[in-house]
Amino acid sequence: MRRGFLLLILFVTGCSREASYRAVVEEQIAAWDEMGRLFETVKDKDSMAAAQDRLHALEKRYRAIAERAKSLATPNPDIQEKLRDEIERLQTSLLRVRREMNRIRELPGGKEFLAGLEGLEPR
Repeated sequence: MRRGFLLLILFVTGCSREASYRAVVEEQIAAWDEMGRLFETVKDKDSMAAAQDRLHALEKRYRAIAERAKSLATPNPDIQEKLRDEIERLQTSLLRVRREMNRIRELPGGKEFLAGLEGLEPR
């Protein structure tokens, strides 16, 4: 979960082929949704430890998604328009994670938990 763990954010840096771009965006949405659900389980130090273990277990998959996203070329305006719904869903997923991170930050030990997940915060 260290440097570059979540380069998952892909605000339209896409590809020339709609299907490839759509597939990566769908993977990103699934990953962010999974992370949001995991963060929703964080209520105390014990659940923080369990969430951190799970996130570390998922790190390789998250990195692979991020690398696929980074490897794609920018989509043309037509493709961007066709993917508008997916981009909105991605942004909704990112907002959910940010909201959960803000909630966790207020818990005892929350700041330390999040600090251990360097690079995670959506930008």
